[in-house]
Amino acid sequence: MRSVRGALLGVLLDRLKARAAGSDWATCQAAGARFGEIAWRLSSRDRRRTLEHLLVAFPERSDAARLEIGRACFRHHGISLAELLYCGTRPLSEALRFTAIDGWEHVEEARGNRPIVVFTAHCGNWELLGGAISARGLPLAAIARGLDEAPLQAALAGVRAHFGIETIVRGNQGASRQILRTLRGSRGLVLLI
Repeated sequence: MRSVRGALLGVLLDRLKARAAGSDWATCQAAGARFGEIAWRLSSRDRRRTLEHLLVAFPERSDAARLEIGRACFRHHGISLAELLYCGTRPLSEALRFTAIDGWEHVEEARGNRPIVVFTAHCGNWELLGGAISARGLPLAAIARGLDEAPLQAALAGVRAHFGIETIVRGNQGASRQILRTLRGSRGLVLLI
């Protein structure tokens, strides 16, 4: 069943990529929301995990309320993916159009000739934020867990590469050396917490 789901997600992802390349921002976001809805329906394991985590976070909410929150999370991630695909087919500076970074002067001051470590949470479109940071002249290397679905992992790695972001896959052989090389070089090291 997992291989069927992965193949179907791959087909849907190809359609989303085509939509992202040939449409405006709002149309792309709407297509991403639909992608998230379909992913919610197809991914019983992730849907179950989401609902389990929401039960821990919101025990006072009804099952129906937690179900709607979970669906909204999947829609949000679909929109974020569509936004990445949109920016991933355009010049890197496009990421700056859709992000606001307050206090960039503090990043520049801290950076100097030293390594810089960037911490961010899994909130909003953190991948697009990485593109905006890279577009401002700070190339990045991000430590990340590999995704379970190969088509999604390939798409995400491709967009990160377009943004000039190196992906350090957590747990892979050589990841520690990549982290040390990043800290010794001119890239910022990104940790998503």
